Amino acid sequence: MASGYLGLWYAYQDYDKEKGSFSSYAFIRVKYEMLTMLRKDSTYQERHVYFASDSPELESLLNLTPEHIEPSDRHTLSPYFHPLSPREQLWMIEHAINDQPPRMIAAKHNVTTEAVKSWRKCTAETEKNHAVTSFIIG
Repeated sequence: MASGYLGLWYAYQDYDKEKGSFSSYAFIRVKYEMLTMLRKDSTYQERHVYFASDSPELESLLNLTPEHIEPSDRHTLSPYFHPLSPREQLWMIEHAINDQPPRMIAAKHNVTTEAVKSWRKCTAETEKNHAVTSFIIG
């Protein structure tokens, strides 16, 4: 509904009398905005999984720790963990492997979301510096 109103507003803003009637342009613009909204919603639903707050699946996901990582994943990621601090490793595991957003990581480890975001920033900086050093040396 809101996307239809938004499309009508855009049509009103962008309308050019020399290119045709307003009703035709408005119809096309509203249709475009509604289809765009449907496409975005569909993509979002395809990429996200919903759990009930009391589901055992959610509980098991929230209780994952570095020990729960498959040995093959640990081996694959070990070169990236080497230069990282324990907090940076924690962020890498929770975000990159468990696909947890910063707010979920913060809640799980009783820290602020800003702290988790700083771990992310430090991890990126450490990995960037390590990659440059490895490239120069190796």
